[in-house]
Amino acid sequence: MRIGLLTESGYPCAGGDTGLWCDRLVRGLGQHEFDIYALSRGRRREDNGRLPIPPQVRRVRTARLRTAGDDGAPLGRRARKRFAEHYGELLGAVCGTQAGSTAELADRFGNALYNLAERARDTGALTGALRSDHAVSALERACRAPGAPRTAREARVPDLLAVTGHPARALRPLSLDRYGDGALGAVDLCHATSGGSAALPGLLARHFSGVPPLVTEYGVQLRAHYLALGPGTAAPAVRALLAAFHGRLATEFYRRAELLTPGSSHARRRQERCGADRARIRTVRPGMDAARYLARCRAPAARLFPDEAEGPQAAGDNPVTFTEVGAPEAPTPPDAYAAGAVVVLSSVVEGLPVSPAEAMFCGRAAVSTAVGAVVEVVGGTGLVVPPRNPRALAEVCGALLRDPERRARLGAAGRARALELFGVEQNIAAFHGIYLEIMSRCPARGGAVGDIGGPLPFAVAAEAHVPGHRTMPTARTPLRGRGSPAPVRATEGTR
Repeated sequence: MRIGLLTESGYPCAGGDTGLWCDRLVRGLGQHEFDIYALSRGRRREDNGRLPIPPQVRRVRTARLRTAGDDGAPLGRRARKRFAEHYGELLGAVCGTQAGSTAELADRFGNALYNLAERARDTGALTGALRSDHAVSALERACRAPGAPRTAREARVPDLLAVTGHPARALRPLSLDRYGDGALGAVDLCHATSGGSAALPGLLARHFSGVPPLVTEYGVQLRAHYLALGPGTAAPAVRALLAAFHGRLATEFYRRAELLTPGSSHARRRQERCGADRARIRTVRPGMDAARYLARCRAPAARLFPDEAEGPQAAGDNPVTFTEVGAPEAPTPPDAYAAGAVVVLSSVVEGLPVSPAEAMFCGRAAVSTAVGAVVEVVGGTGLVVPPRNPRALAEVCGALLRDPERRARLGAAGRARALELFGVEQNIAAFHGIYLEIMSRCPARGGAVGDIGGPLPFAVAAEAHVPGHRTMPTARTPLRGRGSPAPVRATEGTR
């Protein structure tokens, strides 16, 4: 089958856990074809270069969320009126005006979103309109309308201007030319590797072409937006409006995705609170490259590595040393974990942390604070303490450092758990099964039929991957569904 892989600030760019996971997924599913549709937040990540593209990737198309000069042609009077109507409806759902139930507000937001997508397809890019004075005026009317919350009613002009730019960036995929039969409309399913803007093209491909979307979240984007809007970052009205907007957008992803694959129960519960149907959720833990850690397992030195050390802190006769990880001349994480006796994650806030799992691959005891999905990662193989309690953290670390036999038992148990839950193989096998499950539930689109009148389930017939002679398709039995073009090996964009 052909997969449209939707990424944001990750694959195929080099660096980052998400990019490496996508690369392992694509290489592990060599029996499928992939079209990569990447969103970029700027040139910095692109300057790091790209990962080598495997042959099963047919094309790579990139677009930036922040690009000057892509406003499109100015909207005419009638188009501006329709834009103001739909955008005002979307903002009204964000502000909760014309109060209704949660489901009714979600329906209003979704309907307005797809109406804006229709306008973008008919008139060209809406990027300029989403940043225009008309957009600011629509936001002001929504904030002043009956039923709007007090924080929204208190928004002043600087607050409105600050808020307007965020939806313009988040909704940039509305203006991309990706949803016809020559692009995402030709794939069998869209796999978004995160929520947020990366998942929006999947929803639009479903709206325009009936392509089923799959959304994977190892770090919940909505949670990241909430954390970024903490006290002191912006005025209360700005924080409230942006939190409401991103919440409505996330709810639309969770309601419309064919399946959701969070990386932990912690992420799954957040999705359910935002309207996701439990029956459409499959927890898939991230696949990590165990080999680079297993190869370095050896007897540890008496060192302890915190997750984010501020630098060497050894003094006097202290038997414990702290070594900085990530500096130019510092050891690599696998070497650091292997050399240390205890690995510590002292975070106050976490989603799905990877450092405890990396330590477990190395057979090292992990001490972590009980935040996010930490308990799911370490299970009974590591020690967990309350967050914001340095004394408890120090006592547990000291006890482990004085007990090498216990450290060895915990390390061995952690390694076995990591190999069972976080290996690349289990992750690839899970997504292979999920792809087939989605296709069994959404077998045909666009009226493509075979010679006996039945539907053609895949954009690429299975016989296309069988070596040797095969009968070529006839006019009654097309090889590709819905008039899709022949495979193109050349890439588009900046591969």
